Amino acid sequence: MQTMQKRKKSELTPLEASVKDRIHNGDTSWLPDGRSSLLESEATSAETGMEMLHTSLQNIQVQHDQLKEELKEDLRRIREELNPGKSPR
Repeated sequence: MQTMQKRKKSELTPLEASVKDRIHNGDTSWLPDGRSSLLESEATSAETGMEMLHTSLQNIQVQHDQLKEELKEDLRRIREELNPGKSPR
């Protein structure tokens, strides 16, 4: 809005000129009543982001568990190679 306020009326679109006039006259009737599509879309984006984060964390946990099992198996195999014939711990 500051950019619009600095521009000459002849440089504004009809909608911008109308808004500029209303601001100048203190008319706030054009403002949304307690709602903002930007804030609503940001809230939706935040919810989507949280869902994506939750899914990512679940995937990381699954990968962690898989790697842990692979490491256990690798460690068992290495112990057998280093100590053939001994029973595993």
